[in-house]
Amino acid sequence: MLKLSRLLHFLLRSPLSLLRVLFFRLTWTRRTAFSAASAWGLTLALLSTLWAGNVAAQDTPAADNDESSDLASMAIWGIINYTRWPQENDALKVCLLGESVHAEFIRRSAKVIQLRRAVVLQDIPATVDKIRACDVAYFGVMSAQQRTPLLRALTGLAVLTIGEGVDFCSAGGMFCLLPERNDAGEGANEGLFATNLDVISRSTLKITPRVLRLSRQMRGQGN
Repeated sequence: MLKLSRLLHFLLRSPLSLLRVLFFRLTWTRRTAFSAASAWGLTLALLSTLWAGNVAAQDTPAADNDESSDLASMAIWGIINYTRWPQENDALKVCLLGESVHAEFIRRSAKVIQLRRAVVLQDIPATVDKIRACDVAYFGVMSAQQRTPLLRALTGLAVLTIGEGVDFCSAGGMFCLLPERNDAGEGANEGLFATNLDVISRSTLKITPRVLRLSRQMRGQGN
């Protein structure tokens, strides 16, 4: 039987295979149309369940019961895994800026994630010189006055930017995590994240088109 870490590695490297299985099974049994984003959401839900068990088994702090943080973390690592940088060092530097409800789970999951490169996770101050040294910049909650100059300073550079809420993409971020739709009908149910294709196209990063097709796409916004 494969170890859980190897299973996680396989699913992260080859989620499309799992998507096909889920998509075929659900559409055949329910006779309804499921979007690729729905299948991706189910994949992430499965991964988050496996991941939570793996983290707990390694005597790390108790797993967060907030499912949205689990899914957000999986979406973040999925996006990162399907991004290519023009020059890749041995370590992938992932930087956290601002306050985020997802930050703790991102930190814990970084200890068990298996990507093509070793992950170095750092909390950094919101300054231009620090963020330019990152491969990935994850923006938590911060004011527009703080966020805007940072995003402008990264225009055209090989820094993957991910943040929270659709406003992050509107401000010039590449990927923005969307809140789940609640009982009052607030939030998004089209997918876990949206993209700003204009900003992505101006960078030197190469992102697998499959990931982009699973997102809500926003054009003509940002810097």
